[in-house]
Amino acid sequence: MIKKKVLKLKHRFSTIFLLFITLSSIFTIFPKNSINLENVILDDGKNSEDEVKEPFVSTIGAAQWWNSSFEYRRLINITNTHELFTNFITSVNFNYKNLVDAGKLNQSLKDIRIVENGLLKRYYIEMDFPVKSNATIWFETDSAPGLENDTYLYYGNNNTGFASSYLMNKNPDGLIWYKFEEIIGGEVVDSMGNYNATVNGPITSADSAVGSSSLLFDGSNDYLAIKDLSFNTPNGLTEFTVSAFFKTSGSGGYSNNWAIFDFDRSEHFNFYVRGDGGLGFSSFANGWDETSNWDPNEDPYQDNNYDDFNTPTNGLNDNAWHFGSALYDGTDKVLYIDDGVEDARNDNAHNGLGIGDTTLRYGIIGDGSEATSEGTPRNNIYYNGLLDEIRFFEEALSPERIEWIAKDFTLLTQLNEEQEKRTTITVIAKDIDGKVIPGLEIFMYNLTGENYLGTTGDLGRVEFPDVKRENYIITANYSIFNGTHTFEEVVFNSSNYNVVYDFSGLGDFHTVYINTSLWSIDFEIEDWNDEPMGFGYVLVYNKTDYTDRIANLTLNKEFGTQTFRWINFSQDAAYSYEIYYDNADYEKQHTLVNRSIVNRTDYLSKKVVTIPTILVNQTNRLVKDLQNYLVQEKVYASGSNESHIGNTKIINTTITLNKMDDSLDWINVYSIDAYNNISINPIYSEIYLTETSDIIELNITELADAYGLLIDILGTNATDVCNGTIDIKYSEAYNQYIKVNMSKLVIKVYDGKGIWSSVYGNVYINVINGTSGAEIITLLTNDEGIAKGQLNSDLGFWYINYNRSSAQVYNFSLTYSGALRAFNVSSSQYTTPPGTYLTEFNYTLTINSTIEFRIQTSIADFQTAFQNKVWDTNKQWGSTFNFSIRFMNTDNGGTNWNPISDPDFVNWEITDLLGDIVYDTGAMSNVGSGYFNYTIDSGNLIGDNQYYFTVNGGKTGYQDPSPTLFLFTVEAKTTTIGVYNTNDLITSLGGNVTQYYGEQLNITVLYRSDSINLEEAIVSYEWQFTDNPITIAESPAGEYSFVINTSIADVGTYQLRINTEKENYSSFQNYRFDVTIINRPTTLNGDESLHLISKTIWVREAYNFIFEYEDIFNAPHVKLTDLDQAYYQWYKISNGSIVGVISDVIDLVEGPNSTHILDFNTAFRDVGDYALFVTVQKNNYDVRTALIDLTVKKRIISWDLTATNLVQSEIRVDQGEIIVIEFTLTDLAESVGQQAITGATVLLRLGS
Repeated sequence: MIKKKVLKLKHRFSTIFLLFITLSSIFTIFPKNSINLENVILDDGKNSEDEVKEPFVSTIGAAQWWNSSFEYRRLINITNTHELFTNFITSVNFNYKNLVDAGKLNQSLKDIRIVENGLLKRYYIEMDFPVKSNATIWFETDSAPGLENDTYLYYGNNNTGFASSYLMNKNPDGLIWYKFEEIIGGEVVDSMGNYNATVNGPITSADSAVGSSSLLFDGSNDYLAIKDLSFNTPNGLTEFTVSAFFKTSGSGGYSNNWAIFDFDRSEHFNFYVRGDGGLGFSSFANGWDETSNWDPNEDPYQDNNYDDFNTPTNGLNDNAWHFGSALYDGTDKVLYIDDGVEDARNDNAHNGLGIGDTTLRYGIIGDGSEATSEGTPRNNIYYNGLLDEIRFFEEALSPERIEWIAKDFTLLTQLNEEQEKRTTITVIAKDIDGKVIPGLEIFMYNLTGENYLGTTGDLGRVEFPDVKRENYIITANYSIFNGTHTFEEVVFNSSNYNVVYDFSGLGDFHTVYINTSLWSIDFEIEDWNDEPMGFGYVLVYNKTDYTDRIANLTLNKEFGTQTFRWINFSQDAAYSYEIYYDNADYEKQHTLVNRSIVNRTDYLSKKVVTIPTILVNQTNRLVKDLQNYLVQEKVYASGSNESHIGNTKIINTTITLNKMDDSLDWINVYSIDAYNNISINPIYSEIYLTETSDIIELNITELADAYGLLIDILGTNATDVCNGTIDIKYSEAYNQYIKVNMSKLVIKVYDGKGIWSSVYGNVYINVINGTSGAEIITLLTNDEGIAKGQLNSDLGFWYINYNRSSAQVYNFSLTYSGALRAFNVSSSQYTTPPGTYLTEFNYTLTINSTIEFRIQTSIADFQTAFQNKVWDTNKQWGSTFNFSIRFMNTDNGGTNWNPISDPDFVNWEITDLLGDIVYDTGAMSNVGSGYFNYTIDSGNLIGDNQYYFTVNGGKTGYQDPSPTLFLFTVEAKTTTIGVYNTNDLITSLGGNVTQYYGEQLNITVLYRSDSINLEEAIVSYEWQFTDNPITIAESPAGEYSFVINTSIADVGTYQLRINTEKENYSSFQNYRFDVTIINRPTTLNGDESLHLISKTIWVREAYNFIFEYEDIFNAPHVKLTDLDQAYYQWYKISNGSIVGVISDVIDLVEGPNSTHILDFNTAFRDVGDYALFVTVQKNNYDVRTALIDLTVKKRIISWDLTATNLVQSEIRVDQGEIIVIEFTLTDLAESVGQQAITGATVLLRLGS
């Protein structure tokens, strides 16, 4: 928490790096009458009210609220029984009238939004559909098989309009949809509610493609007449799609089985099954010349300007159900058949013209249309067969949409109960000394049963981001483990103070401070040489006689620290503790190295630290600068300084500034961490204008773990030396520092010549108690000849030293190649004379020191080698490869070699030729007499590649052999990989793609062999925003599509790493594909370049400049707020030159309606010319600037004079008569009624 006392204040601007949003409310609970919390806790720390309930899991959606300006939402359950979809169209419907009447929804439905995974989705609204008072919302969704709970319907914001950038302009389910499930009053019902069709002969049939019925046409005189829909606009159909399911056996000429959907082939278009069983799509475009696109089915001598186009696939008249669709996208005509597969495309079918003529035509189903009115006349060429699910769209559908319709894919949606906007609650927990508490379990509950459970982090805070706005009771539980049992206590319960937190208001953020009954003790363990001793643990006991153990704390290995927290029962509370060294390399793994007692009374006597007053005139770093003073002073907690950081942290601090003349400019407070590093950014900052004094109170633990502070103060002092004072006091955490009787002994081993080579192998160093003979540890040399633990290879000999109670004598001996070896020794206590060798050596450890041993053995003669290697060099992929080798050793430099039957290890690994990639590893099989072999399955490798099968071995006491490499070749199938835009699988993107920040990238990976897409492969991708590779689902077969959300990254180029694999095919690992994200375009007051403003005002006139910084990528444009930069600088101009200096950066002020205001204090500016340069920028958006040419001009004053007997300019009076003269001064720059000037000085001069 931050408190401030201001002694002198005019204008100030604060920047506090612990930010709380303006709408938040802050609660802090202190114990009644300032007593300690333990005084209101029962003996066992609990009462019946403390028993907490299990957390309640919401069934109405757990995602964070998408936009806090919307008051309500409803979760949409989406069930997908098919495959992975991207931008699939589905819908929900609900009674909107009830919501409008309740004041929750705008009557125009303008405030409806569909949000999936926090992103707006495209949508379409139709009111009073399918029934009055109901609305249907169609929307796009990305869906994987199964039940999904990531999509919401939001509403309840009267201050917004339709999301026009996401609002579809046409119903995505089309204009007409005849399902043939309903025939009412002789009409087929259009499910879209637009155009029914009059039935003339056809009857329903239970033989259907979709649903329960279809329509049967007898081929003689059956047809449907589409009601009320006609076309007569030349080139009016710029794009459309027709689809249907059909079952027919009709044959004959191409026009013998008309038509599925017909508005006259020679005037507009028709869609039909040809006599050969192919699909036909004929169309007319006004102004199009057919001669350049002649169809062989037509008369070559007749230029009729309509295009007959058909599929190469025929035979669909096999009296089985098939799917067909015809599409015109404004350029190409496309025909699709079963499963939505594109079968034919007519490129640039009408030279880009829309389809249609001026001739009026109505639509016919089951016959050809010549209809100038509903149903007549017709061609009398009747369709023979069944039709189902006829649909007409006023847009060109995507291939995916057509496929989904062909496969009758649907998603089941369910709109759940209404959910009101939630709030975010942040709880900050502190102990009895004000230090924040990590690892505290916070529970919020109310009587409605919706409860929340979380654990505080390192800064003692936990955030509940999605809380129902209700009243809550808050409790805090703390747990501690003693090695066998976990103790748990309620250390805070707001009900004990009759406090219920009210979060029912409209605030989106609330912060609660709670003070618990915990006491924190920081342990810091160092060895005798002041090095952190972190290999161990602390046992804490509830009683001072080392009984009733309540905690077992594992020390931090790097710092030798750990914190104990438990309930504080009184101001003189005390605990006993024991420190154990824990190292599994030692025969005695757990060694007691210290025990003592800690009590609170000692701590309270030294909790608060006051440092000597800092004098500005003695610490000013700018002694040569008479305009400013700069103080930069470090303050450390106890046990820390410039060269060493202890374990004591600063909890609170109070900084008092006095007599900081002429004025303060700023103060920055930085934290100093456990590595003695100063924080990059200040944890607290304040900017002043005229203040000379201030008192700042900070809770440091809320902002950082600080072992010290850097106080950075800049001020202005233009007249005299500043004699200001800086007083700092702070409270410290309780640090229990223990220095244990342990030292490190570095043991180095050399050969007889005083050198060591990594090829020598390892030497055992045996350590026993020199007094009792008890075994202590056996160390093993590393590649540098330094003795280390066999389990903890980072540690050498680190154990009890002489200073504990009595001399600690250790006996050392060396084992190499299975036998004890003689050596000479060099140490601070004893060095063997030349030519003298020992088999054991006693050493008394007192401080950190070093011993060097030289072995009296020709180590270079103890060698190992691999011999007799046999292997398979070349086989097909999937075959087994056999490798065999013999492991031998010698004690005499190679004169005699013997097989090794019991090596430490003989391992193999498979690598690429450079050895950079390891594909597999394992142990060779020991078959006796020194022979080892192994068989691998090449099916686990990539074909058409060479590899090394490398064998390594080792035998303690001998030099390691040189690795043996077996070169072998695996032949396998090859593959290729390509990255494409999901909407264009023809043109590869190559190695990179560019997208605007915040926009979605739809990417498809094609993994191929022999130009065929590989199915059922494992394809994944990763980039810096994924913790692990993400597997890409396959949909459709052989295509692996995924979406990149650029809004989670900043502008820049990012590497995607794509991995592919499939059995029997070569894989790709870390295939690089670059995604470049660029700034979103912006304007400033509508300008995409420098915005120029020229303004002239009167002197003393108040005028503000208002700016709108907008994202213009989509329409409508979005005003940007929360800018990273929004400031201006200015200077005065005289005769075209700068007067004085350019100002410092001055922030703009956020105004209403997402504007930014430049207040130049024009009412106090002198007459003259000014230049102001404005800069605004938001991360990942184009920066924008403005230049203001401002002129402040003199005001225009007029005057009027009246006087006694004034005639023109002369006053005529008799001598002695009183003359009354009155001057009226008027400011013409002011509005009428406010022009009179008062308080002016008028000089009247009388003369003859």
